[in-house]
Amino acid sequence: MSDHLAELLNDFGKLLGLEGLSPAEDDSWAVQFDDVVVQIDADRESGALICYVDLGRPPAWGAPTEFYEALLEANFFASGTGGASLGICREAGFIALSQRVPVNGTTPQELSAVIERLVDFAESWLRKMADLLAQKDATGSVSQEAGSALRV
Repeated sequence: MSDHLAELLNDFGKLLGLEGLSPAEDDSWAVQFDDVVVQIDADRESGALICYVDLGRPPAWGAPTEFYEALLEANFFASGTGGASLGICREAGFIALSQRVPVNGTTPQELSAVIERLVDFAESWLRKMADLLAQKDATGSVSQEAGSALRV
């Protein structure tokens, strides 16, 4: 995977106008598109790239049920995520939109398309999450604490 990974990354970087793009020592790198940062980690064991966007911290207790229902509904058959997955990374404390991309057999153009779609859906989810958290909960109050934890 190593040679193909370096070649894929280098050619992907050229598509973006970034010469010499290469992973850090830990086989990870980040690429920023406007306000969205895509983290890309190489999983050498599975031969895949794990591409993800940090969508912010999960809301504190008391967030509207609709918030979590929307995430789960979108995750069902990846119907609202463009083929990616929504999940919570408890260890690092953030909600992520992520997608695995096999290294072998993936062209730089295909990787670019996956990442472009990931960025588009991440931007959409950042807006949707902020809207959901701003809605009034059952008591009629707005969950300000949860909304302030979300980076938008």
